[in-house]
Amino acid sequence: MKRLTVILIIILVIGLTACNNEQKPSSEGYENNLLMVYFCGSDLESKNGRASANIEELLNAYIPDNTKIIIQTGGARKWKNDDINGNFIERFEIADNGLCNVYHQPLNNMGEEETLTEFLNYCAKNYPDTNKSLILWNHGGGALKGCCFDENYNFDSLLITEIAKALKDADIPKLDFIGFDACLMGTVEVAYILKDCAKYMVASEELEPGCGWDYKAVAESYGKNTLKETLIGIVDSYYEKCEKLGKALNATLSVIDLSEIENLANTFSKLFNTIQDNIDSVGLYSVTRPVSETSSFGGRTAYESNSNLIDLYGFADNLKLFPDKTDLLKTAINDCVIYKKNGALKQTCGGLSFYYPYNLNSSELKEMAMLVVSEEYKTFLKDNYADVGKEFIKFEDYGSINESGAFEITLSKQSLKFVREVKYSLLEFAGTEFEPIIASLGTDVDIYNETPKVYTSNFKGRWVTLNGETLQCSYLGEENGYDIYSSPVKVNGEPKYLRFTFSYATRNFKLLGVWAGISDSGMADKSFDDLKKGDIVTPVYYTFDANYERSTIDGNRIIISENIDFQTSPLKEKYYQYVFVVEDIFGHLYYSRSAVLEMKYTYDELLANPLTGKYDFAADIIAVSDNVALVP
Repeated sequence: MKRLTVILIIILVIGLTACNNEQKPSSEGYENNLLMVYFCGSDLESKNGRASANIEELLNAYIPDNTKIIIQTGGARKWKNDDINGNFIERFEIADNGLCNVYHQPLNNMGEEETLTEFLNYCAKNYPDTNKSLILWNHGGGALKGCCFDENYNFDSLLITEIAKALKDADIPKLDFIGFDACLMGTVEVAYILKDCAKYMVASEELEPGCGWDYKAVAESYGKNTLKETLIGIVDSYYEKCEKLGKALNATLSVIDLSEIENLANTFSKLFNTIQDNIDSVGLYSVTRPVSETSSFGGRTAYESNSNLIDLYGFADNLKLFPDKTDLLKTAINDCVIYKKNGALKQTCGGLSFYYPYNLNSSELKEMAMLVVSEEYKTFLKDNYADVGKEFIKFEDYGSINESGAFEITLSKQSLKFVREVKYSLLEFAGTEFEPIIASLGTDVDIYNETPKVYTSNFKGRWVTLNGETLQCSYLGEENGYDIYSSPVKVNGEPKYLRFTFSYATRNFKLLGVWAGISDSGMADKSFDDLKKGDIVTPVYYTFDANYERSTIDGNRIIISENIDFQTSPLKEKYYQYVFVVEDIFGHLYYSRSAVLEMKYTYDELLANPLTGKYDFAADIIAVSDNVALVP
């Protein structure tokens, strides 16, 4: 027993690198570089140990002699690393491949400006005369919601204005770089607010997978290589990590030169000043159409929550009006974004996003107006998006059966300049005669639009399935040869969304990841995870009763085996409801009449002989009704 006690003591001492709490950081071998990492663990840590995994990467690094790394931990109810106590705010120096506890204090909110300021001031006092860089680790929510959502304090977050104030109030010089290992923080608004706080910013336009950055590569580079080489290495190592984990398709990460942000903001202002001067002649449609054609990031549906973040370079490139102004803006973006890596879905993205009210939210619009980088853009938003009505789309025909037996609608000519997209919604009549269920299967865009104003159905009787089970899935858009979809499910009992793509080139589906969407607090889930063998996936459907009251119902459970098989498979029920959904340029939805469809073929017949002809329809229309079950 005595020998066992000695062994346990030795293990404990090795784990803490012989450091006592409150020990002052050592200055031996220390020259002039300090990497500060603010680990707000949140549910990423308490559920899956994501922060501990990245800390382990730091512990496995060969840190240059002229560099020290200090981390602050908090924000999670519990930590997977036994050396970290979730009941305290703690600071550790990475030393001799272990955690040296140099400070702890009672639990504080990591989403509060004062908590960050205290950390920065501690580093200023104990590591003077150093080049400093800061990485903020956690969920992100873009310019409006910031990052570092503290699980212990109702997921309160550090706003970007709080981060900027903390950096200005702390007794530290301009940072070498500020990094956001968090989703959706690569926005021009974030960069503009922080332009005086750091030389460079490293951030992602898009959602990040839960694995985060490669901290071993970051730690081994900072102080050994030039600053730019380190920053390029952060991007490259992150992308390589995403590739190894199969997460590169949707990956983005950029290095932004903050000294160039002022010029970018000026060119952005000049463009929107010109747009505003000419808006009466060119129409708002001429601006919103390029927005619709540009890559967007984060949530894209009402149930996931809409992020309203658009790639700035893509917008400038798609806006064919005022080429002299857009060319200047594209040049300014390229001067600002000195390095980036994008996956195939995002290959044309320029490295910085910006807020655009793609799906108009009045309260969000008012808040974001305080953060945009240009008074001219603020005026554009106020004049064109404040107090917008909802009567921009007019139907000449709300839905009827044409001579080919298809269901079609006709819009007014004046409506066409307000149309962003026309999709169809499919609902399934299931259940029993005594307990009928009308279940939404989602939306898609497989329709004809060969004549202006007229949109015609092309119903082939197939829908997306996962391992043979029909999913409710919503079409999110097309990017670089991929259609993107989202499906609500439960994974091991927890509400999630499957984000997946269909490639035009390979004609195959691919799972991008499983995530929880964006919370009411604006926190974008960073856990873009894979499905694992043994996971139980339960499709979730929106359903409607006889009075069209909406609720949800669970589908059949899918136990994930070795294969994850997305297919378009024949539908199994006999009756369906088909509704056209018209989306205007403000994100408002308009619904046609509904067509009740009766299948002409069985599942086995459609499986053996998929329909391919233009006028080969899988169902007859047996009724057209004004009663529409509205779907998200």
